[in-house]
Amino acid sequence: MRVDVDSQLHVAVPVRREPQLDRNVVEALYEMMVDEITQPQYDEREIALFKDPIYYYGRYLDRKTRRYAVQNLVSSISTAIAYLNVGETSCTRLVDLGCGLGMQSIIFASLGAEVLGIDLDSRCVELCRKRKMYFEARLGKVLNMDFMALDFRTLNPDVINRKYDALFSMSAFAHIQPLKVTVANISALLHDTARVFLWDQNPDCLFPRVLGKRQGGVPRPTDITIEFAKHGFSTELLQGACAIPHHFWHPDAVFGATSWLNGILKKNLQLSFSYIFGASRKERRGP
Repeated sequence: MRVDVDSQLHVAVPVRREPQLDRNVVEALYEMMVDEITQPQYDEREIALFKDPIYYYGRYLDRKTRRYAVQNLVSSISTAIAYLNVGETSCTRLVDLGCGLGMQSIIFASLGAEVLGIDLDSRCVELCRKRKMYFEARLGKVLNMDFMALDFRTLNPDVINRKYDALFSMSAFAHIQPLKVTVANISALLHDTARVFLWDQNPDCLFPRVLGKRQGGVPRPTDITIEFAKHGFSTELLQGACAIPHHFWHPDAVFGATSWLNGILKKNLQLSFSYIFGASRKERRGP
């Protein structure tokens, strides 16, 4: 569905938005990417990054897997927007950990957040900065976001020298090891009252384990919950994100049934190959 994104993104964001507005914004900004990659400022190497099928960008740009990508992106990202209170206050400061090509950073910034995108890959960070200029021109507004290329495992919080209200990570957190160091660094970046939202791979999923393809080294959701609790975070959200792989969402004739079945199966965390996790820290640490 095409929506009037410009009018939605220019109006003052209400204190409590309708969830459908968040969903429409996510879908519409992704839709802009189809036109974005035809622009002359992007070279062949950058276009290859966009179209890499291992990422949701590539799956969105491939017509065969676009509806799968839309279904899961809109659901999980709109849930993140609501949980992290993005747009509910004008001063929300948010870290996008493992920001990749920056689409989620763009979405959060378009809704009024001040965003810091962090990624290990300097090529991705360079592309994020170019995309910032494209979307600012397209939306006719300044997007308050910056990007840094760094290894989060060796992060010195003093280098960033500020605290944030929230942290989001999509398909990155699970690969930044060891877990203890990653969570400690996240905690150091965040205010004493802050929220975290993760969307990542679920090693407890039953199907890969049955097939002998369990992903070694990826932290289990229960271990993540325990580690964040050590830093004063209470887990408030832990559920499946997607249970049916992208191969089974095409052709269009089966999309409705697949979407319905996915909604049923992902309610069981062990049947979902990805999860969403939300935790908040509501009390001040220390004496």
